[in-house]
Formats: sequence, C-alpha cells, structure tokens
Amino acid sequence: HLSKVSQKKNIEETYKKYKKIIFVSQDALKGFNSIFKIKNKKLVINNYINAKRVINVSKEKVDFKVDTKIPSFISVCRLVKAKGVDRLLLASKKLINDGYNHKIYIIGDGPLKPQLVKLIDTLEMSDNFILLGQKSNPYSYVKKVKNFVLVSLYEGYPTVIVEAMILDRMIISTNTGAREILNNYDNKLIVDNDFMGIYNGLKKVITNKYKIKTTKQKKYNSDKIIEEIKTIL
Repeated sequence: HLSKVSQKKNIEETYKKYKKIIFVSQDALKGFNSIFKIKNKKLVINNYINAKRVINVSKEKVDFKVDTKIPSFISVCRLVKAKGVDRLLLASKKLINDGYNHKIYIIGDGPLKPQLVKLIDTLEMSDNFILLGQKSNPYSYVKKVKNFVLVSLYEGYPTVIVEAMILDRMIISTNTGAREILNNYDNKLIVDNDFMGIYNGLKKVITNKYKIKTTKQKKYNSDKIIEEIKTIL
C-alpha cells in the first residue's frame, strides 16, 4: 500500500512540472481528475484523423461482397477481451435464434481469435458472424456495410468511430467514451454496455425500430484540431 502511495506521489510531482496536460477526450480528463489533484492547466484535444485520406482510401476496390438482402454490420477492432467481440457474437446468436436474420463482419486480429473461431463453430454461426482478419485498408470494407458497430467494455477516444462517422455509417455503440464523439452525430444508436443492451440495439436496427434524433450535425473537422494543436506549441 505504501509503495502505491509513493508511486502516485511521484507521478503527481512529474505532472506538476508541465505547464499544460493534454487529453484526447473529456472522459480521459475526468478519469485523471478523479485520481490526481493537480492544478496545472488541462486541455482536451481530440486525436487528429485525416478525413480526406479516409474518404479517398475508402474508394479503393476490394474483393468483398455484402449480402444486401439482409441487415449487415461491420466492426473494426483488435480481438481482445476489452473490445467485447465475444458478447457481440452471443447477442448475434440470440438474434438468429429469435428469428432476426443478419450478418456481422469483423475486421481485426488478436489473441482472442482462436477462442472466437471455436465459439463461432460451436454456435454454428459461420454463415452469420464472419472474421475477415486484419486488413491494410479497412475503410473500403466499412464503406460497403451500412451499419458500424463497436461494443467495447470501455473506450477513451475510439478513432474507428470517427472514421465511421467520416464514412457516414449508421453507428451502434455501447455507452463508453464513444458517447462523447457521437454527441453531434445524428445517425447513431448508443446502447447499454451489457449483453441485453447490445441485443436490443442490434434488434432495433434490424427491424428499423429506432429513431434518429436530428441535431445540427457537425462533421469531423481535422483542420480545427490542427489549429488547436498550434495554439499550444
């Protein structure tokens, strides 16, 4: 216990040496303030993403056909426990069992892959839950699927959400740090961060029983972030 207290004090002393402390999201700032009582000036500047590049690269052709006859979803994430892909698979299975046909495509790799492959086989979901593996250009795949889903247990500032916004996808996300990014984005559905939240969210999209709240939607502005960075240099 004493070592942890000492370590925290050392970290605080290090932070106090800086004129400004920068965070990528409001959630990250709140988390920091809940642990450290430091009066240094704190700023939130979101991660920079080249929107023009995302749009241009998404136009590249890839050998990927989507079944347009049924609702489809796509996710881009590392296959680790924190991303919640296993519970997405279980929610998908329950939807199939309940008569709601759909497909989910997953782009990404990671240590959880062997376990997911086995679970997909056990649940007989290979036709509906497809692991596409790692892709050098995920944007072309995301562009071909109407709905983007991210079911992480926790997130800070998920850049994949911003990229999906740039590509104008319908976004279904668990209630994490992604909520902050999606505040001014109309085409979204933020769901409870648990199994039934994911199940009900997907079901609403599959059955078209969700309402889009119309706001003065703001597009991602990479130039604004560059200007914010310039002000601190």
